[in-house]
Amino acid sequence: MKTSFEPHKTMNTYFCSTQKSNCPENCNYQFCSEKHFYGLKTVPSLSGIERIVCSSLLKPCSESTLRSGDLIILYVETRQELDSIVTKRELLESFQLVLIMDQDLYQNNRSCHLLAPRFITTIEQNTNNLIEVVQRLTDKRSRKNLVRKNYETGQLSAEGTK
Repeated sequence: MKTSFEPHKTMNTYFCSTQKSNCPENCNYQFCSEKHFYGLKTVPSLSGIERIVCSSLLKPCSESTLRSGDLIILYVETRQELDSIVTKRELLESFQLVLIMDQDLYQNNRSCHLLAPRFITTIEQNTNNLIEVVQRLTDKRSRKNLVRKNYETGQLSAEGTK
């Protein structure tokens, strides 16, 4: 089931994990989802990143607050979580996805590619690459919106020049 609505002009960024721990922002535990969430929040352009419950992610779009084009960072810890998400992947087709998953899960189960993620990283890696990629994805969308706005207001021609 493919969604058929236009993407909104602003992209929201969400962090989705089935586990929410009570770790502090400076958690150093390697396999903690909070480490990734708070690492992303340190980037000024991502300070508004919101946490969502995975069950809300797998609802039909008419029941969800998510919008086409939003960036969703999925923290997947188990094969059961991944299988559940993959079986409902048609609900995720209109979103940009970034996956964070266990190294063994990634190596032994390539079904994650059925989700067509923009980037896959493992829990074991540090958050620097994740932050860089997510920042590029959000900056790219911001630049596209600026060009579109300038074009719509007549400040830019169809060729992209003034």
